[in-house]
Amino acid sequence: MSNHIKSETLLKLITENLPDLLWIKDLKGNYIYANDSTCKIFLNTLPEDAIGKNDLYFAKKERSKFPNSPNWHTFGENCAESDLQVLEKLEPITVKECGTIRGALRHFEINKAPFYNENGKIIGIIGIARDITSQTILEEENYKLTYYDLLTKLPNRQKILLDILKTNPKACMIFNIDGFREVNDFFGIYNADKILQEVANRFFSKRLKAYRVGGDEFAVTYHENLSYEELKEKAFEILSMLQDEEYLIEDKTISLGFSVGIAKASNRLLSKTDIAVNRAKNSHESMFIYDEDEKIEEKYKDNINMAYEIKKAL
Repeated sequence: MSNHIKSETLLKLITENLPDLLWIKDLKGNYIYANDSTCKIFLNTLPEDAIGKNDLYFAKKERSKFPNSPNWHTFGENCAESDLQVLEKLEPITVKECGTIRGALRHFEINKAPFYNENGKIIGIIGIARDITSQTILEEENYKLTYYDLLTKLPNRQKILLDILKTNPKACMIFNIDGFREVNDFFGIYNADKILQEVANRFFSKRLKAYRVGGDEFAVTYHENLSYEELKEKAFEILSMLQDEEYLIEDKTISLGFSVGIAKASNRLLSKTDIAVNRAKNSHESMFIYDEDEKIEEKYKDNINMAYEIKKAL
């Protein structure tokens, strides 16, 4: 018995059993062909019932089952834009598209290309898609773990360093909670964490993009070319937000004070703001402004080196 399979039969076997989604649409976006995976995952129909219909038809059909849930099925509606791109450029593209399919958010990596007949005339678009939902969710979770603080939900120090590198802000402020170690020791870690969450919530409530850059430190950046006086004014507004209203711990309320460091710099912005907030804490001032002309960073390094040499000598 011959093991030879006709090319037409072989192609049909491959496409029908392919786990990836494979389809062909005509120039109006109607299906000419859809394999079993496409019909099962995208369209929720049989292959023969897909022919001559478009994505919007199937989206409306699914939504009609749940009229009170307009987002029950949205996938396919945003595919028309990438289809049009293929027809305009007449070249293959790879896109990532997402949408809800029967109530669940799904992500796909999709390859699309012009589809020609035997005479070389374009008659539609051929597409193949792979479900990357699990991969996308994992990537998003890893991104959050890398760049966001789990306790406060604020972006963390790694994220502000990345954002500074990408967007080059002109100024930065760091707000440090005064005496937070004592709060932690006296009221316990649980209540101290609640305070940190409340500080973060106050930034959220004012729609300020803040970062948690240390255990008890929060940073804000500015891209406008603000004067030191304008920066001080903004710092006082944030201090008022953070300090004027007391913080609730169990059945008690406590007041918190904050020190703030401010820096303007074209390089090493976060490091210079770190120095400024440390100077504010150590000098018992509520605010300290890093001045490039005073060469504070060089003096700071000299002090660190001197402390090291003294310790080494002892």
